[in-house]
Amino acid sequence: MDIEKVLSMTTEDRLRLIEFDVLEKKDIHYLLSCGKLDSSELKAVKELMAKKQLQEIRDYVKEVHPHKITPPTPGCAKPRYRTHIDIVDEVTGKKKRKEISKTHEMDLYQWLYEYYSGTASPEIVEVFTLYTLYPDWMEYKKGHTKADSNIPRVESTWKKYYEHADISKIDIRQLSVLQLDIWIHQMIQGHEMNRRKFNNFILILRQMLRYAVLRGIIPSSPLDKVEINTKLLVSETDPDSETQVFNQEEEEAIVSLAWTDYQTNKRLRYPLSCLAVIFQFLTGLRIGELCAIRYEDIRGNFLYVKRMVTEQYHIVNHTKSWRGNRKVFLTEEALDIIEETRRYHKANGQSDAIYVFGAAEHLLPRTVTDRYSAYCKKLGILHRSSHKARKTYVSKLLDGGLNPKTVSQSSGHDIATMMKHYEFDRSTTQELEAKFSSALPAHSGVQNGVHSGVHKCVHFSGEKQ
Repeated sequence: MDIEKVLSMTTEDRLRLIEFDVLEKKDIHYLLSCGKLDSSELKAVKELMAKKQLQEIRDYVKEVHPHKITPPTPGCAKPRYRTHIDIVDEVTGKKKRKEISKTHEMDLYQWLYEYYSGTASPEIVEVFTLYTLYPDWMEYKKGHTKADSNIPRVESTWKKYYEHADISKIDIRQLSVLQLDIWIHQMIQGHEMNRRKFNNFILILRQMLRYAVLRGIIPSSPLDKVEINTKLLVSETDPDSETQVFNQEEEEAIVSLAWTDYQTNKRLRYPLSCLAVIFQFLTGLRIGELCAIRYEDIRGNFLYVKRMVTEQYHIVNHTKSWRGNRKVFLTEEALDIIEETRRYHKANGQSDAIYVFGAAEHLLPRTVTDRYSAYCKKLGILHRSSHKARKTYVSKLLDGGLNPKTVSQSSGHDIATMMKHYEFDRSTTQELEAKFSSALPAHSGVQNGVHSGVHKCVHFSGEKQ
């Protein structure tokens, strides 16, 4: 059958062709490896082929196997599918039964097929390329991560670098170290990758090949033998402090504006988002954590951070932090903000409010983001996101002399990450110039020479030449 015609069909029609054995195995193999099916159809084709294979094996086994196959007992700690085969005792020559058990039904049927036929079970049409393995790996990965932002980033990286790449269509059992070596270095240079982009790029390849090892598809990952020349990565310059944090004057101006906005702006649909901005400067919470605070999380002078709002606006009972739950000290000003939210809820008939900056439902992160945009625009300063308030918080604590480990625990970052990405100088340009001038006073000899209009060379002996 014309494979191009098959590709022009709808997904439903293609699946029917496979189901009713209209397509030959070589055509199905091409469909799986051509890179033109989306992940959902790819998964559907693989499931259909596995189902057909299982049925073929079942039909054969039912004809030749005289014993019943017993499924696992419900609630059993170690579920097994069981049956018996007849064998001849080598010592007595008498027939006896031998129990055969497998964890999976498919494994038991395959074993019986091979036992009775003397040959391997029918070959399943399966192509193990990065492209065909991607949907299965993604399901596996989703079950092994708490970070809500990881999955969208991986999906975006896959589409950019892997989805249409030729190497994604090669059977991974045939991938050589040299092939990977050449491709990876071509990608690094072709896309001018810096360290961050490269880490996102290589994560997919590394984890997919390790997943293939776990599946028993390959004995080891060829990537482990590739020596990557990281000198090819584009060097990243450290961002300017003024783009990463708010200086003292800017912070004071934003806090003042937010408080006035809360008190006087009657058009705001979510007035407590103004107070959330101030509270973030005082606690350094991630925006998802900020919107998920409940009154029950506050005990004395501490806030116990243990949940967050995801990018899909769902509440999850964990934080992004590798440290897990943590506690954050609340200053008097922070406690005053909490009390003001209580007064607001009471005045608006929301005495049963659960969320500090919401009510019965949590506040949406975008409402806080909108406040930062509005305030930066109104003040005529460089736009910075709510995340920069978090960096400002960390920088303030470090400037205040707190132990880096204490700041790390409060912010939910390991010390190395915090010091590299969160510590910035909050001084204004004028303050920095004053600090440099103070640290680098003019040399007296040069100063005198400039003032007198004569540059004198002074030898160590003190003799004037």
